[in-house]
Amino acid sequence: MRKLGTTILIAFFALVTFGQDLPIDASTNLVTYTKIVDSKNMSAQELFDLGKKFCIQKGYVLKEETAGQKFEYNAAFPIFYPGVSSPNDEGKVKFSFYMDFKDNKYRYILSEFTHTGKVRNSDGGAFENKSAACGGQKMTGRGWVTIKNKTNSKILDMMDELEQMILEVENDPKKNSDW
Repeated sequence: MRKLGTTILIAFFALVTFGQDLPIDASTNLVTYTKIVDSKNMSAQELFDLGKKFCIQKGYVLKEETAGQKFEYNAAFPIFYPGVSSPNDEGKVKFSFYMDFKDNKYRYILSEFTHTGKVRNSDGGAFENKSAACGGQKMTGRGWVTIKNKTNSKILDMMDELEQMILEVENDPKKNSDW
């Protein structure tokens, strides 16, 4: 029984220490989330407008746009994680949110993930780093892994939210002319 408890404890610490693998793009070696989504009976312009609406609702800042075809936003969200000397530290996860559109499909690419700490000199830095750029005095390994794991969950939820929003418009009965 004691060996089982020890094994479970070791497995838990390994998970906390190493965390979840984030998707790495083979050509850029950056953490990158990308997906092409089919969307029947929707023009590129309709998809573009919905994508922009989503980004504006999230409070993202427009970086570049080609009307009706593609855009890129600077995106960010707050994050909380275990601190060195306090139960919770706070920071921001920043990333690039890119979308492009064709009739009946769209693609999104989220990349260039970085962490900026609220406290001076507590930046985790680029997500590709094995440990936080600020060092162990400002952020524990557990804190860095927590940031990455929470970000992964938040990004997956956010992408589901975007796809659901577009799907609701796509499936709107008023758009169906085949009756």
